[in-house]
Amino acid sequence: MKNNPFVILFFLFTMTSAPVAAAPATGNVVHGALADSATDEPLSFATVSIKTPAGRIIGGVQTNINGKFEFTNMLLSGNYILSINLVGYPATTHSITIADERTTLDVGFIKIKSLSEQIADVVVSTNRNAFTMEADKDVYDANQMEGAAGGTAADLLAQIPSLEIDADDNMQMRGKTVTITIDGRPSPYPDVPTTLQMLPADMIERVEVISNPSASYQSDGEGGIVNIVLKQGGLQGYNGTANLSVARWSHYNGGISINYKKQKYNLFAVANGRYSTGETHSFNERRNYKDEQHDTMTTYVLQPTINQSQSSAGTFKVGFDYFLNPKSSFTLFENISLSDPNNNDLVNMDYYRDKDYYHYATDSLYRSGERRNTADNQNTTYQTEARFKHEFDSLKKHVFNANVRHIYDIYDRNTEYITEMDTLLRHEAPKWQKKMGGVHRNRLLLKADYTRPVGEKGKFATGLSANNQWNTTVYDAQKLSNANLQFPDFAFDSTQAEDYNFIEQIYSGYAEWSDVVQKFSYKVGLRAETTLMDGNSWLKNNTTARVDKSYFYVFPSAMLTYYFTQSMRLSLSYSSRISRPSFLQLVPYTDVADLQNIRLGSPDLLPSRTHNIETKFYRHFEGSRNTINADIYYWHTQDMIQSIVFSDILSKYVPDAGNEIVSVNSRENAGRQDGIGTNLTFRLQQIEKLTLATTIGGNYNLMQGKRSTTKDGVRVMEPYTRKGQSGRASLSATYKFPMDFVLSASARYNTSSTTVQGSARNYPTMDMNIRKYLFDKTLTLTLAAYDVLGTAQYTSRSSGVDFETHYEREWNSRQVRLSVSYKFGKMEVGVADRNAKQGVEHSIEPPPKKRGL
Repeated sequence: MKNNPFVILFFLFTMTSAPVAAAPATGNVVHGALADSATDEPLSFATVSIKTPAGRIIGGVQTNINGKFEFTNMLLSGNYILSINLVGYPATTHSITIADERTTLDVGFIKIKSLSEQIADVVVSTNRNAFTMEADKDVYDANQMEGAAGGTAADLLAQIPSLEIDADDNMQMRGKTVTITIDGRPSPYPDVPTTLQMLPADMIERVEVISNPSASYQSDGEGGIVNIVLKQGGLQGYNGTANLSVARWSHYNGGISINYKKQKYNLFAVANGRYSTGETHSFNERRNYKDEQHDTMTTYVLQPTINQSQSSAGTFKVGFDYFLNPKSSFTLFENISLSDPNNNDLVNMDYYRDKDYYHYATDSLYRSGERRNTADNQNTTYQTEARFKHEFDSLKKHVFNANVRHIYDIYDRNTEYITEMDTLLRHEAPKWQKKMGGVHRNRLLLKADYTRPVGEKGKFATGLSANNQWNTTVYDAQKLSNANLQFPDFAFDSTQAEDYNFIEQIYSGYAEWSDVVQKFSYKVGLRAETTLMDGNSWLKNNTTARVDKSYFYVFPSAMLTYYFTQSMRLSLSYSSRISRPSFLQLVPYTDVADLQNIRLGSPDLLPSRTHNIETKFYRHFEGSRNTINADIYYWHTQDMIQSIVFSDILSKYVPDAGNEIVSVNSRENAGRQDGIGTNLTFRLQQIEKLTLATTIGGNYNLMQGKRSTTKDGVRVMEPYTRKGQSGRASLSATYKFPMDFVLSASARYNTSSTTVQGSARNYPTMDMNIRKYLFDKTLTLTLAAYDVLGTAQYTSRSSGVDFETHYEREWNSRQVRLSVSYKFGKMEVGVADRNAKQGVEHSIEPPPKKRGL
């Protein structure tokens, strides 16, 4: 009972609901409302504080869902300062005067310009909140993540406590896969690691973490959605930013963005380049058990590996916005991405007879050798996109959006595997395999969304989308036909040469309704999606395989939020998500390019479905910037897709290859998974210039189903039950020194997590950085140190009826990076901007009629 997370949440709620000490009641009231100056949309969940002229904080609240705030019974007569903070907006202040202790002061309707509307020669405060919790998402201000300057999106997202990113830039949230969107649209890149590497951190404005998305979001990603919002050019006149960074291990990044806006036109161009090298050391220890049917002995295989990588990449974007009239706008841009990732692996392989698992004697070594793997890849992506937006009313709540995107990808792949082995006193014939070819892919996205207000506070939203892709792939394969590596002859390998093409079509539509009733707000929605997949694969030995899949699912969602006060709320939400198998996972194809690790296609693979239930509690402590977020979540996944490894005889997959035992990898629907977890985040600012943030969390999960294994040479499905728990913790601190110096440090730690066949663990890491602003903050210098303690490492253990394995991996994450960023430009200041030049940060107007605030 003591570990029940629901009891813990109730205790926290009770504890933090206690009244906060305040000044003696005086009967005065100060109230008002906030809104965006361009859209007139209410600014929900902004932090509004009251300070003395000397800077001492007296009280603080958050605006409610309608942008309103109110202070009661806390001020004596005198002069005070209202301080307003919200992610994406500059910190603003306003002086107020309390005439007597019975005053009711209405400060009116305060309009604030977003950062994209501020002119460049207005100094933007660095005191705005790095984190904001909105009703359905957590928002992180990328400009406040100092350590990511000059890096990639992977460096930036690694600083978000709820996200887990490994050495290969695979990302999870709460142990589940996530989907990345860019500006609310699917990423143009083929997978998460490529997206994180191709996006420079300096291009990102903010990151939205949506753990339980509503029906208006795409259904992919069992763990939720991470939406990356890019910086948008919106400043009047000519302006831009240039950045450059240099890091240890030959990491270089540079980029420039230019924007010119005048009257109805906004022209923008962005160019970024990156070059990096790296080295990773790994060690794999595997025990293959004796196979009685094929008269094989139990063996122990040691495989230390050195991987050397070299990668260069570039992104070029150019486009324009055209404002047809005050209510309609059109955007068109072209984005070209180039990358050249290359990898070289040197794998030593030592085979031992049945000996003690942890001791290896020379006389038991019966086979040894090495394998050299080389991969030379070139990727090019062309993205053309057009957007149209029309606003039917002046409040911009009645809106139509349309989006057309075409993406053309070219992936060239050239891989080589050279294996040389010695068995006892005999030298085996070397193996040299080559696979060359590429993929051409066309993707077309059509999307339309319509939103309109209903009643005083209600809103109805609906939308349709079509996401189609056409793939054509051609791979040629060769193998060594003689035994001479110096003067090789190659022959065509008909078992590995392959052509395939396929079409995948996803059509979806949604409807969503939201409204506010007294202290409650709610949102309900339904999304329907149909998926059609049709493709063929031809091996050059005339073997043909066909994939023909179609399925239709509906995805309901619901959210209910109760506002105890403007600074405290509790929400409950539900969503349904999906993970679709890709065409390459479905093709019944056996990949034997690496003879030690065979890969099998899975034509019977089904989509996995996940149901998520989540409750969130948020409390902002009045009179401070301190906040607490607590959430409890439960998920149920059926037909979960997992990568399953088992041992088997090589001759089953390569004729006349002998009875060597090798690893076989296949994707399978490995049954069901149930999990429950909790997260607790504290953000404290007891000292004016020091901010602390800490997150602790964990989850328990249970997995049940069947997985592949081999018994006496026969592949069978083995029932299994796996259960376990995992935990995570992070701590970050930021201190603002005089003379515009900012020092930050962060540490992260994950405990072991349970997998279908074992467990995995990432070791703790710690990063530090210091930032200096110069020349009215137009020039920024950042010196960052990553993995300061040199502890970054990954280990895993897995086992089956026929094998056990232990894997360790270390990479050169310990490095120092120096980054420089410079803002430049010449502004044309209009009448509406002159107040900003004179130090007026916002305008105050009486509330307009029929605003529904």
